[in-house]
Order: sequence, then structure tokens, then C-alpha cells
Amino acid sequence: MTSTTVDTKESFADLFPFNHLPQTSVEHLLKKSQFMRYRIGQAILIPETMPEYISILCQGKARLLGYDKRTEKPVTLQLFQPGEVLGWVSNIRNIACETVIASTEVVCLNLPIADFLTLVKQNSAFRRALHNHAA
Repeated sequence: MTSTTVDTKESFADLFPFNHLPQTSVEHLLKKSQFMRYRIGQAILIPETMPEYISILCQGKARLLGYDKRTEKPVTLQLFQPGEVLGWVSNIRNIACETVIASTEVVCLNLPIADFLTLVKQNSAFRRALHNHAA
């Protein structure tokens, strides 16, 4: 995997849904975030467990999976690229519903869910953006 230098603050503030937050909230989230590496095939999100983090895909690719009940096999619903935000759907719906697997070696910037949910409660523009976004 090649390594890249990214202005995290600038990139993060431009991503949905964080582009609906004031700069001070973005800076607060970044202070509490941490990078995590996932191996090929490793689960980033599983439907049996509520995500502990909101994950921003920084490097690599990951697949959103669904299961075909007829064949009982996983089906790729979406291929995620860097810049995608994972885990927010389960937390907004308040039910673990996402299965995301690393397709390549992946690096995510993980934000604690408690801080994310606090911002959802406190910031009406942020909350509206999440609730109005189809997922």
C-alpha cells in the first residue's frame, strides 16, 4: 500500500455529513479520532453489533454486503472508495444493519460514536442532513 499525506482537517470538513457542522465541532471530533488499519477480508462493520465508531475510509476499498436469501450468499451492494463515511446509518436507525468488509488493505479514521451522537442531538442542521440522506 502506498502512503499519502492528507490535510485531514480540510478533507474531513468537506465530507458528508461533516460538511454540515461548524468548524469547531469538526476540530473537536478530529482531536478524539484515531486511525485504524484493516486487513483484506476483515470486517469493518457487522450487522450483529452496533458500530463503536463512525469510520471514514482514508485508503483502500471496502464492500457493503447484503445477503441473498435465495442463494444464502453475500452480494456486494456498494463498493466504498476513500472519502466514504461508514457506520452512521446503523446509528441513525438505532439498529445494527451494515456489513462492510475490507476489499483491500484499508485505513480508516475512526470517530467515537458517543461524540458523533452528541453532535446529532445538539446540531439540527447536522441531524437534518443525516435524516434526509438516502442510505
